[in-house]
Amino acid sequence: MNQNVTTDLQSAKSLFTSLQIAKAVNGQKFTMPELSLNSSMFSWKTEDDEKVCHTCEQKGQTIYTMTGVATLQPAHPNCRCEVVPLVGIRANTLTSIAPNYLSQKNSGIAVGFRDTINTTKDKNWFIYDNAEKRLPCETNRTWIAQPAGTYDGWFTLTTSDILSFLTPDNFKSFFAITGDGKDTTFDESIMNPQKELELLQNGEIAPMAYTYVMRLVYDWYLTDVIEDKIAIQNALVDFRATGYTKTGIDFYDEGIAAMPKMPTEPITQEEHYFRNKLNIELEWKKFEKLNERLPEELQWSQMSEDKSIYHQNTASASGKNKKFVSGCGYFELVFSYDNQLLNAETASIDMGTYNYCPSGVDATGHFTMDMVTYYIWKNTLEDFIEDRLISTRSHDIPGGLYGEY
Repeated sequence: MNQNVTTDLQSAKSLFTSLQIAKAVNGQKFTMPELSLNSSMFSWKTEDDEKVCHTCEQKGQTIYTMTGVATLQPAHPNCRCEVVPLVGIRANTLTSIAPNYLSQKNSGIAVGFRDTINTTKDKNWFIYDNAEKRLPCETNRTWIAQPAGTYDGWFTLTTSDILSFLTPDNFKSFFAITGDGKDTTFDESIMNPQKELELLQNGEIAPMAYTYVMRLVYDWYLTDVIEDKIAIQNALVDFRATGYTKTGIDFYDEGIAAMPKMPTEPITQEEHYFRNKLNIELEWKKFEKLNERLPEELQWSQMSEDKSIYHQNTASASGKNKKFVSGCGYFELVFSYDNQLLNAETASIDMGTYNYCPSGVDATGHFTMDMVTYYIWKNTLEDFIEDRLISTRSHDIPGGLYGEY
């Protein structure tokens, strides 16, 4: 059990400290790399004692991607093992260890072996067979190993599908490498929207900017394709670099320009209907998959019946409609009893809508900015006109109650 994957930051730092001391004794310059938990790579952590069974011991020597983790189950009843993030290293802190690792034409970006190895000129590389299957396995995946600088036993390993690792001890320990800035390994920490939520609540970014961020976050958790995850997180990095003003997509850019910051009371009719552009829609299967994968603080919650009463106009005798609210409180989804999404095309009178002031933030503000406006203008202009015509015919509601439109 001496080859278990290093999963503890302190253990990893101790390993590199011992290596640093050894290099110093030999007169070699060594700078400690930046270590962090890489939430895109995982390992099976055992208790590392005499009770660990052979199956768990073998799993404890293997690194898994997010897709691989999804297939892991407790190996047996009373299993004490757990799945934990792998320790990772930032590529820009590797320069003193592996100065040739970063491609010159892609400065600051950890790239695959296609850009770092010229197989016709550079003979200082070899194929690592991964015979013990300790690194993530995939059909047709080839691991290329290169010496890391002048240090004996140090190697970088890269693949054609852009996975990158460092081993500082002759393939006994492995550390995932992530890029500087735009990553070529997917990194869950990049997709944390807490900063954008605070900016939205402080009136520093447009509501549509936050909608775009959350759309990217949801898409990132939904996809199982590594290249797509990388593209999504790089799109978010690019968007942040613009100051949350340019996405390159007309729908979002026009929405950002139309409403630069969260509106204040009183909400106008135009602002009221604009909320329908700000909301995010998901079909049931995608929604269910997403909510299983989201971190707890981002997960959607189903509302009780008393908090869903305004979404039951189209409910059938077979069951009530189901209302869900996002973790941040700004987005809503409503499904029928048989999991059909209710939106402007299927049932606008019951559809979920964007909240300018979530009830969890300010209950009074939610009533005046989100509920009262619904009472007056309904969810869409078409619903409002139909409701007004019905009310006028029945003489149930005095003229002028709805105001000008």
